[in-house]
Amino acid sequence: MDIFQLADEQLQERYKHFIIFGPPLKGKSNLAMFISREKSGVYIDLLLEFHNNQKLKEEIDIFNVEKFKKYIDNIVIKNNGRFLIIDHMDFLIHTWDKTQLQELITFIEMGENNYCCLFIMQDYKVISKLVLKNEKGNRRNINIFDISQGGMING
Repeated sequence: MDIFQLADEQLQERYKHFIIFGPPLKGKSNLAMFISREKSGVYIDLLLEFHNNQKLKEEIDIFNVEKFKKYIDNIVIKNNGRFLIIDHMDFLIHTWDKTQLQELITFIEMGENNYCCLFIMQDYKVISKLVLKNEKGNRRNINIFDISQGGMING
């Protein structure tokens, strides 16, 4: 299975969200933009969004997971999107404590939304140790190296 098949598959799943993770400067953003173009997704550079929006800048210290989920919902409504790619979110994760990070993971793992989010993030121990699988048994947290090396992203 390739990443495009997985994206199509996730749109049909009950728990739609998934993650691509890895170290900095390994091509995650380029892949995210490519996936967005190929799958007619909405690409969000979260760092750029915060940089360009004064209100978001002012709220960064109180921008918790609940506000993040509302932010995503607004993007879905505004763009009539079913597939969102959220990139460069690590700066925000670094403002959260372990409880907030766990809330994000729970949202990714158990969120039952009518849209699918692909989260692009760095390799956090908690993310790489997760075992997120969809109903067909395919992984939902994928290391960029498994994609870039032609590795299997299932099982």
